[in-house]
Amino acid sequence: MIHSTRRFNSILLMLLPLTSVLRINTEVKMYTSIHYLTRPKIQTLLILLLFLCSGSIAAQTTGEDQLEGFWTGAFVRDGAVQIVSAEIRREGDKLRVEMEMPDRPFAAPTISTIERDANGHLRFDTIYGPASVALDTVFLEMVGDVAENTPSLRLHLKRSLRPPMPIIRTEEITFRNGDITISGTLVIPEGEGPHPVALQVHGRGCQGRGAYLRRARVLARYGIAGLAFDKRGVGASKGRCESATIDDETGDLLAAIEFLASRQEIDRTQIGAFSSSAGGWIVPRAAARSKTPLAFIVTIVGPATSVREQQLDNARYISRDLKLSAEDQKPLMRYIELMFAEGDPDAQFAEMRQLIAQGEKTGWAKEFLDTTDVALSASEIKNLWVRRFNYDPRADLKRIRVPFLAFYGGSDRVVPPDENV
Repeated sequence: MIHSTRRFNSILLMLLPLTSVLRINTEVKMYTSIHYLTRPKIQTLLILLLFLCSGSIAAQTTGEDQLEGFWTGAFVRDGAVQIVSAEIRREGDKLRVEMEMPDRPFAAPTISTIERDANGHLRFDTIYGPASVALDTVFLEMVGDVAENTPSLRLHLKRSLRPPMPIIRTEEITFRNGDITISGTLVIPEGEGPHPVALQVHGRGCQGRGAYLRRARVLARYGIAGLAFDKRGVGASKGRCESATIDDETGDLLAAIEFLASRQEIDRTQIGAFSSSAGGWIVPRAAARSKTPLAFIVTIVGPATSVREQQLDNARYISRDLKLSAEDQKPLMRYIELMFAEGDPDAQFAEMRQLIAQGEKTGWAKEFLDTTDVALSASEIKNLWVRRFNYDPRADLKRIRVPFLAFYGGSDRVVPPDENV
């Protein structure tokens, strides 16, 4: 507790610029009758008063000193606005800006270095292209244009107080699937538990927890815990990602569910899964086999067809986009057939190489093939991704009786909505 109001007033006046002391003199006197202010309240009051006097402070500083900190504003196009926030910090002899859009919380921030052009304007990257803005050092505003946009796009930023954020706790954890140790981060929201939790599930490829941890942090602001982990063989997790099968990844997810069910902070009746892309195959497979029932499922462009059908659907859309003739489509369809077919590996490998050569000429090889769709030898055909993850989710999807939210993109050619919704 603070009992010396005289000491408090002296400290407050010393922190403010002279031009501001005269303005707030009467306000400061108001506090001479307050004898019991807690330290956190005093700290908050000081911060707010200092920010209100920032116009006077700005007159005493120039240049890059005024840029560091938190900014809020909007992109403006034809009268419509999209809210944006920016954090500017110094890294060595450079200033870096990290921009985010609150209405797109799962999108990765845009990070770039701030430069000055010949006109003295500040230049940095945004999600819509490079911006060129003028800095107003009196009102602490940045106003300018974002290049190469029709209709024109304006950007307006103003120095602001960072809004209060809920307290989020993170914990580095491990869990095991057989002899494989998986590493991840558990994100726990503010407040007493137990909390509902959204388990972040990877898509195709060997990925770490990075982008999925960002999702978990966003959901934690709204009281939902999260677990994001490195795929086996990636980051701090053991095992081999390159040879993992759908059984392996389903087992890893099942182990993660049981780990969460064992935690006191987690409501074991409210464990859900949030997946992307090929994770939409893993989740229903795990849901049908889990000892602890899932309470909800969210998928982003998760396939509802088999792996084989998804490949064929994607090939048909690519063929249409490339305007391939019926004859030019045949090598592509044959390649898909060979990816799944059993047979003589040497003969299959030789034919696949010939088909890829044809696809390079007509364009489908570049558009359709992932690196894990191409065998480098006859012995590697069995390790193609589609063989390791061959699966039809229909039977498992029919068993699901919990809330299920599925997002699809209207123009998606990899997981086309008409074939999956």
